[in-house]
Amino acid sequence: MRSALLVGIRAWAFTWGAVLVNGLPARAQVPGGVFAATVTGAVEARPRGEAAFGAVAQGGGAATFSITLTSPAQDGAVVLTARSGERPQPGRSYRISDSGAPGTFSALYLAGPAERPAGAFRATSGTLEILGADAGRIEARFRLEARGFLAAEPENERRTVAMTGWFNAESQAVAMSAMSDDDARLP
Repeated sequence: MRSALLVGIRAWAFTWGAVLVNGLPARAQVPGGVFAATVTGAVEARPRGEAAFGAVAQGGGAATFSITLTSPAQDGAVVLTARSGERPQPGRSYRISDSGAPGTFSALYLAGPAERPAGAFRATSGTLEILGADAGRIEARFRLEARGFLAAEPENERRTVAMTGWFNAESQAVAMSAMSDDDARLP
């Protein structure tokens, strides 16, 4: 018992000695490409998983900027999109709405697995706060309110969910374009 207590005291003294000599440690580096969120309302979930961002070229039009949050546990996915194609800036907050106005993000939440969603909800309001960003990552927290439907009752489009979350997304080269007629006739 006494030796365990001494080991604990030595570890504590070593840690605080390092802090006194070197100063307080900087904010811990969080691994990139991750997110966590909590969903309440018509759907109750705690999705966690991968986070990525990039410009998405629209067939013949201007690119949009998207942040995609996907859960391997199949409890939902979120897509945040800036139609302007503008990359979010650190230290800035953006409004999430369904207006598509410049300087805003739209958001879509698909509940359940991507292959067979349990519901779909489009954000009506919210905020996206950019905590930090560089060429390869964007760290942010967000909150949104969304309206949509459950797959079991698609005629009732007045269901609502609220979501709060955080992500540290990694840059991904994303390119989408319209399929040509030749692509549609693949064997």
